[in-house]
Amino acid sequence: MIAYLTQFFKGISKPKSDFSEFFTSASAQEKKKVFRNAIQAANREQRELVEQYEKMQSK
Repeated sequence: MIAYLTQFFKGISKPKSDFSEFFTSASAQEKKKVFRNAIQAANREQRELVEQYEKMQSK
């Protein structure tokens, strides 16, 4: 049954997105740079939210 389903779905191709293409073809160094930038941006946003919350609490 699994072999049949695999053969059936093998003919269906999914279109590739830029996102998936990046992760399959980018070098490890490029991926690391993107991850680092995303993590830094997320941390910055979280710090700003905490600061806003603390300002609200102190009023």
